[in-house]
Amino acid sequence: MKTETAKNNALTAQEFAFVAELLNGSTVEQASEVTGIKIRTAFNWKKKPHIQAAIAAGKEGHFKIVEQFQAERIKVVLPEISQALQVEAPKALQVILEIMRSGAKSDMVRLQAAKEIIRLAGIIESQRVTQNTEYVSCGLSPEGAEQIRRQILGITD
Repeated sequence: MKTETAKNNALTAQEFAFVAELLNGSTVEQASEVTGIKIRTAFNWKKKPHIQAAIAAGKEGHFKIVEQFQAERIKVVLPEISQALQVEAPKALQVILEIMRSGAKSDMVRLQAAKEIIRLAGIIESQRVTQNTEYVSCGLSPEGAEQIRRQILGITD
């Protein structure tokens, strides 16, 4: 059986990528370009029994091969992404803070920066924000202040 062949002959990471591209509708030429193999190699791979079995399994709805490839890919890429985010996140936060604090001409730009800071700080709809009575001194009613708070946090009724 074709699916038995796929199980017995494990695909390499590059072969997984090639099969995944074909299953996603790419041509052999496109799949070869994406996976970094020569077109001639791609056509040769497509003739191999274990590649044909993997493609057949994918077409039959047995997406375990593609899922396995994606899981392996995530295992490889995730640490790199995480490390890059750890390095760059403080810089990105500084940029957002500078925009928020600056005398930006657009209040919307400052508001969006403030919302992003709030989002990054983990303040979400389900969390209660301590009521602040400063709104009274500014001439806002408690209802008006609550409405503004809900708008800033993106809370809809």
